[in-house]
Amino acid sequence: MTFKKEKLLWLMLTASLLLTSNLKAQSTINETVESILTYPYSDPNMIPAMGIDQNMARFYPYYPFDGYTSQGENKDWKIVEMENPYIQVKVLPEVGGKVMGANEKSTGEEFVYLNHVMKFRAIGVRGPWTSGGIEHNFGLDLGHAPWTAATVDYLTKRNQDGSVSCFVGGLDLASRSQWRVEIRLPKDKAYFETRSLLYNPTPLHHAYLSWENAAYKATDDLQFFFPGTHHVDHNGGVDPWPIDNDGRDLSYYKNNNFGSAKSYHVMGTHTNWYGGYWHDKSFGFGHWAPYEDAPGKKLWIWPLSRSGAIWEDLLTDNDGQYIEAQSGVKFNQAGERGGYHSPFNQLSLAPFYTETKTEYWFPVKGTDGMVDATPYGTLNVVQEEDNLIITISPISDIRDSLKVVVNNELIYEDLLVLRPMQDYRKAISLSHTSNFDRSLVVTVGNDKLRYTNDNEKVIDRPLISTDENSHDSAERMFRLGEDENAMRDFASAMNFYEKCISLESTHSDALSRIAELYYRKGNYTEGLKYVKRVLENNTYDGGANYMLGVLEQSLGNREKAIEAFSVSTRTMEYRSGAYAQMASIKMQYQDFQSAANYARKAIDYNRYNLMAYELLASCYRKMDSYEEAKKTLDDLVQIDPLNHYANFENFSWNPTADNLLVFKSAIRNEFPQETYLELALQYVKSGLEPEAIKVLEQAPEYPMVSYWLAYLTKDISKVKSREYLDMAINLSPYLVFPFRLESMPVLQWAQSQQVSWKNEYYLGLLYWGILDLEKASEHFLAVGEEPDYAPFYIARNKLLQKTSTTGNTLADLKKANQISPLQWRTWHALNDYYESNSLFELGVKNAKKAYRAFPENPIIGMDYAKSLLLANSYDQSVEVLDKIHFLPQEGARAGHDIFVLAHLSNAVKKIKHSKYSDAIRNLGSAKLWPENLGTGEPYDPDYRLHDYITAYAEAKLGNQDRVNQLESIVTKYSVISDNWNKGNPLNNYISALLLKKGGQKPHADALMDVWKVKQDSIQKWDLGAGSSSSEVKWVLAKYAGQEKKAEDLKNKILANDKFGLSKLFFEAIMLYERSED
Repeated sequence: MTFKKEKLLWLMLTASLLLTSNLKAQSTINETVESILTYPYSDPNMIPAMGIDQNMARFYPYYPFDGYTSQGENKDWKIVEMENPYIQVKVLPEVGGKVMGANEKSTGEEFVYLNHVMKFRAIGVRGPWTSGGIEHNFGLDLGHAPWTAATVDYLTKRNQDGSVSCFVGGLDLASRSQWRVEIRLPKDKAYFETRSLLYNPTPLHHAYLSWENAAYKATDDLQFFFPGTHHVDHNGGVDPWPIDNDGRDLSYYKNNNFGSAKSYHVMGTHTNWYGGYWHDKSFGFGHWAPYEDAPGKKLWIWPLSRSGAIWEDLLTDNDGQYIEAQSGVKFNQAGERGGYHSPFNQLSLAPFYTETKTEYWFPVKGTDGMVDATPYGTLNVVQEEDNLIITISPISDIRDSLKVVVNNELIYEDLLVLRPMQDYRKAISLSHTSNFDRSLVVTVGNDKLRYTNDNEKVIDRPLISTDENSHDSAERMFRLGEDENAMRDFASAMNFYEKCISLESTHSDALSRIAELYYRKGNYTEGLKYVKRVLENNTYDGGANYMLGVLEQSLGNREKAIEAFSVSTRTMEYRSGAYAQMASIKMQYQDFQSAANYARKAIDYNRYNLMAYELLASCYRKMDSYEEAKKTLDDLVQIDPLNHYANFENFSWNPTADNLLVFKSAIRNEFPQETYLELALQYVKSGLEPEAIKVLEQAPEYPMVSYWLAYLTKDISKVKSREYLDMAINLSPYLVFPFRLESMPVLQWAQSQQVSWKNEYYLGLLYWGILDLEKASEHFLAVGEEPDYAPFYIARNKLLQKTSTTGNTLADLKKANQISPLQWRTWHALNDYYESNSLFELGVKNAKKAYRAFPENPIIGMDYAKSLLLANSYDQSVEVLDKIHFLPQEGARAGHDIFVLAHLSNAVKKIKHSKYSDAIRNLGSAKLWPENLGTGEPYDPDYRLHDYITAYAEAKLGNQDRVNQLESIVTKYSVISDNWNKGNPLNNYISALLLKKGGQKPHADALMDVWKVKQDSIQKWDLGAGSSSSEVKWVLAKYAGQEKKAEDLKNKILANDKFGLSKLFFEAIMLYERSED
């Protein structure tokens, strides 16, 4: 039989087999309720985010949670279960919509880590987070998304092709962008897909993060297969991958037993996949996404020391440690200053831009490794002596040829008929081929799977920024402004943009961004000045014309806005958004024909412009064009099945109880009131106030809903408007955080109608949110002591501390405590005040009262321990710490720092009283890592100061051998130059001192020079204080023998020494200096 006939028969046979198997295959989807042991979170912080810290402020109006427990309880959770003949997938719509886990059915093995308990811990930006599964992160890159532990909108669907889908998504309040993820399980594949969508429906540039974060079980036999040549860290640092500079193969989990947590952003090859393999189980996991969708590939690993291992106990009961493998739109998750001196800048989500990406998640079985993976399966190729071992783990039906080409000669071909998860293994002899410079290509079909041993996938993208670049150019200032803007540090962004135009007054992009920042602050007139400066030099500038339209529209100058938007349509970035804006303005004129025309143009240039579909559907409804409206809504729902605007439009066409139920029941997220408000305001912007009123009439009770209803009905029914206004003012301000600029005139009108401290409070929050601290202070101060709401006074205290505004901040805190003495935060705020103002005696008294009232609260316990430390009551501080069970935030070491300082301070105190043996015991205790304080011992902690003081005490006892041993330990640590860039820079003086004492002055000089160069670079590129730090300056001056300069710097350091660590250091140095004298 000829090969051609054989192949024809084979194709007929496989077609028959495929038809039979496909008829049998099916996917199912079910919503269930499962009781899961849960360690819940609680205690939302009622203080506005701006009053908590800078990071939290960027997420306003979200608020964090502070309550965690080590006591579990069974709780019912909604779970969406999806299953086909090969895999099972679970989704948690009440926990961020994340994939809970996934199993391969023939082995029962998890290919996505499933945590069998819900153990919430303070990991995310809002606090609560639980490990396992695949979470969806969009928006600002400062950790896990704000909804990661919250209920999100979701729906399930059975698709016509036999697949099933669970759609999850919601509204990101801080950016007002919309995110969606479809989790789709085909009927006949051993993979599931995540299809994500991120849409910016605003005229602003927003933070651009999009990472799917998957967890996998961490065991010593786990090997990572991440194609690449280098890995990049959060700060832009670049190192080799997978073999590091010390010869370690980092692709093996067990070889990462050094240093702190690992963030390996692997790059250097143009590949679409990554995976991992548990060799002991002959099983693994894989991920595939088009490079253009998700070029970012990241590995995250907890430290293998106790500092990471304690998180296994903190986050699960019996499921063991995990790693995270992530995929995203950026090469790395750049830190705030990660792009300051590297090519890895932040990205921004452009106005009305939509990002979509598709990813595949799948098991791998029996391959012993990976050299390629696609939606067809995983391929591994290994050469063992004269044999080539080929293994395939299919996840789709494969009906194609396997070919092996060596030195451009086809040496083997096989006809494959493989079902999903059907193992394939073939050994092919290479004995007859040349052993020298052997080129190898293995393919399945037309590159359905492909391996070659050349470097065809390696890329040479620049990975570092050279020092030859100008650190103070106008363009660099603009780039830094862009980075800060993307990180929502708008004050810092404005500073850099202004530096940019001071160097280049016609820098168009910087001028346009300044105008955008003024828009954010509601200062539209000032913004106009900057865009017009751009247009004075280039009347066609797309960004400036677009922002001109936005500002003119906000000022009510609709014709000027349309004219500016019209010009901006010549620039592709703004074309679709500008047409959508023009459609909205025409709707305000009730010119629905023109509006529909503009909306269609917006869709022509961005088929994912959701707002354009929404506006078009409303236009058709207003023109009674039912068929066109229905088609538009169908198209919209096809893109975004969770679109609430579409559901309300359907209700508007046919206002039945069933359609109303469909609309209301689809809004299931944590903040339903904000979803209603967002939808209503879209109608308001388009001149459709009656629809906005109808939307808000369905919303749950909430002050801002009632304010808007009062405002929208003021010209329709004064009686009804007054009722709504009374309701708004009478409702509790608990967790009410207004954040939309559109609400400013509403609240101003409300205050003109009925004076209330709540109106002033909400206005103050709005101004604070846009960083107008002066006006915010005016509103907060205007109400005096009228509010009977404790968080108001704590918030005012925080606000007034940020301004020079006169106000009795201590009186505010005492008032808050008087109103709510049973609320621990009122005590904590007082503790914080006394500490910040160095009122240590009052601090101890207040902290002691608080500790008696809240003995189980770890934050109050920490306050008390800290107050005792600052009051020099070291033993008592440690006693309190011994009783605390602190469930920490990731990376937090406050409790351990207090513990160390207490013991070190006690040791120095005892040395001064010649109690050297007692001091040595304290110094030994300072090296302990009590895990009740939420930390475990890391690799290679910096004990230089500990050992330096211990050596002094041992010398006083005449134990010279022990002194030599301790100094040798410090010296050994010090000769590693990387250690000079860790911990307290003052300790580097100890390193240099002991190296010099040990006869290694040239080595000390060299290390000092290398460190200085590093610190100079840090300062030059704005990466941190670097050489401008007083601590760094002191070390350099002291080592150089510049005693007067060193003494001045010492006094400066001590003036800012919050917890006494610097004082402790200088006392230790002084002890040695006196002994040598």
